[in-house]
Amino acid sequence: MPKTMADIVGYIAGAITISSMLPQIVKMRKSKSSDGLSKSMMVISIASSLTWTLEGILLKSTPIVIINLLILAIYIYGTYLTFIYKKKK
Repeated sequence: MPKTMADIVGYIAGAITISSMLPQIVKMRKSKSSDGLSKSMMVISIASSLTWTLEGILLKSTPIVIINLLILAIYIYGTYLTFIYKKKK
């Protein structure tokens, strides 16, 4: 349960960030293709999310930890899909 206005804003920002990747995941699943998606962007996003999660742990900020673990899961799944659906040459 959010304790402060900062927590509420953190959860809202996290929800927006999470929702930004979902359309790409849905598109990849439907088309069974990861064409046009940068694998390096996915790897960098995973590193970023891991770092944000670590910061949240150090700051004891539940919103930062929860949101970034969810974001991390989405990016790991997206990266998995990019390798599963990679274009065969």
